[in-house]
Formats: sequence, structure tokens, C-alpha cells
Amino acid sequence: MREGARRLLEAGVAGRVFPGASAAIRLPGVEAPLSACAGRLAARQPLVDEGTLYDLGDLTQIFTMVTALRLSEAGQLDLDAKLEGLLPDIRVGEIGEATLAELLLHRAGFAAWGGLYLDVPNEPGTQAARRWILIEACRRREPGARGRCVVGDLSYLAAGEAISRHLGRPLEELVCEQVTRPLGLETEVRYLAALPLETRAPLVLRTAPTERCDWRGKIIQGAPFDENCAALGGVAGHAGLFATARALSSLGAALLDSARALPNPSQGPRSSAGPAAAGPKATPFLGAASMTRMLRDHDGDPQRMAMRLKQEDDPMGRRVGPTALGAFGHTGASLVVDPEQEIVIALLTNRVHPSRSNSKIDGFRPAFHDGILAAIG
Repeated sequence: MREGARRLLEAGVAGRVFPGASAAIRLPGVEAPLSACAGRLAARQPLVDEGTLYDLGDLTQIFTMVTALRLSEAGQLDLDAKLEGLLPDIRVGEIGEATLAELLLHRAGFAAWGGLYLDVPNEPGTQAARRWILIEACRRREPGARGRCVVGDLSYLAAGEAISRHLGRPLEELVCEQVTRPLGLETEVRYLAALPLETRAPLVLRTAPTERCDWRGKIIQGAPFDENCAALGGVAGHAGLFATARALSSLGAALLDSARALPNPSQGPRSSAGPAAAGPKATPFLGAASMTRMLRDHDGDPQRMAMRLKQEDDPMGRRVGPTALGAFGHTGASLVVDPEQEIVIALLTNRVHPSRSNSKIDGFRPAFHDGILAAIG
């Protein structure tokens, strides 16, 4: 399996889908993930290994979602609170009637995206810049979209800021407290921009570079690919996290464990086979109420907060089960969680290096997932 995964990744490198890639696959009953790597961080840079960090891009939203759900379980955050109540000092306008849950569901009425970074009147990363970007994000609305799913960045940008400002704590601290530290991932999942220079500098050397950014005038390495996140200072609810494939698969295993623990009408609670739990009696990482809320169907839409169910011609491929959940980042990162087959596949690439115009990842992702599942049999 490991060798087969490596060959698939090498084919991606040879086909110039990406300069390099790292994958981690978790199988039922196997505690440690099977890891495979191929290629280099970039031309004339070191080889990719299991410790290589990749920009998660949009997959940061999964960590924000889990942070919010766990804070809700702890009684520290009300997911049904309105945005105007969470941000009483911010001019949020009409979108203030939306709840935090609607933000997490992409149903608050936000536009999918906006080039906010282009017009920030303050120094990027300052409190004034963060405040301006949040206010401006709340103005970017999709007409008639309240209650309708519009997947994008601005909803989670606002959610991250609302959670942080409401609790009076940095978002990076909350994500660490609620997600990465409990899973033992605090050294493998980082908002690199939040680290002091002496800590960040050596990590940048093992981070895969992304695009040559016209706005910043250079190849980006160790800083967020997403410009709005960069203007916020590198920490946001929608982007900014860097991680190893192993670490991303660990979060996937925690979600798998939590999904399988939900009561089954015919069989009762499922026991855990995932590495995120010690055994059948272990407490799932997310409680039943949180998982039920995350997995609830809304008007037949496939989106499940920061992830989505398998669809036709999906990047997950043809071999995953009908209840499989996936998330696919613009930088080339993806996560697939298949409760039916008890499998997690994390794939990290820098397909946007040196340019986001390379779209070969669209064909590679389903082929990779199908290849892995075919090898498992």
C-alpha cells in the first residue's frame, strides 16, 4: 500500500501536477497512518518527507469548525448567537442577524469571496486592519443568499473573527486548545504567522512554497497563499494553517471516530476503529450533538459545514462510500473521511507552485483516491 501510494504521487510529480506531495492513509484497525512522499518542495529545494509542512488553505475551515463545535460543547460558545451579538462593537449591518451556525454552514448570506486585501487602509496584520477587513467582509453579501448554501471564504473569515473577539482570545490559541493539542498535533499544525521569528524560521525551511504572488512581489514560502488571510496577519478562520499529512489524517481519524460513534437505529452505537480513540469505550472527539449538527441535511445540499458529501464526478473519486466526506483546498490539499469503509486519506500538495493556473490536480485527485481504495480492495 505504501509503495503504491508513493508511485501514484511520483506519477503526479512526473506529470507536473505538483512539485511534490505527501499523503497519509489511515486504515481500519491500524493505529499508525501509512505515509508516502514524492518530489521536492520546489525545484532545487529539499526532498519532501513526512515532516514537510503544506499550506492547508481552505482546509483551515475544518479546524475552525471543530473548534467552534467543541467550544459549544464546553458551554463557552452559543452557535445560535447572532453575529451582531457576538460582535457588538463592529458594524456588521444586515448580516448581523445571521447566526454563528449559519456562518459555519455557509448559509449566512456572505458572498463566496472578495479581494479585501487590495483596499486595506491599514498595515496588514494590525488590529485596525483586522477590524476593517471584518467590517468589509460583512458588507460583501450574496443577494438573496440567506439560508442558501454559498460555499466560500468570507463566511469562515467572519466566523473566526467572531469566535476570537467574542471570547477575547487569539484564534490560534483557541484552535490549539480545542483541536491540535488534544490530538497531540501542536507541533505539526501551526499558524506559522503567529509564531515568533526564531521559531518560525526553521519551519519555513521545511515548508513547501506556493505561488509567485503579484501583490507581495515574490514566491510565497511559510506565509499564507490566501491574500485576505495575509492581510489579516496570517491567522484566519478560512486559511492560514500549515500542517503535515500525518497531522491532517489524525484530525480526519477523529472525525471518523466521532461519526461512527453516532447511534445506529439497527445496531446501536458503533465502536471505534480509528486511531483517535483508545477503544470502543473512548469518548469521541466530537460529541453526538455536535456531529449530528454537522451532518444534518439542509434541503438536500451536500455541504456539511466545512466538508461535503460525495457527489457525481467528485474529487473523492468513484470508490468511496455514499456517506464519505471530503474537503478540497485551492492550494492542493484535500481530506477524505469514509465512515463506511473506515478509511481516511489526507493528500497535501503545492500544486499552485509556481502558479495557480496549473489545474492538473482536478484530474489527479479522483485518480489518486480511486487508486488507493483499489489497492486496499
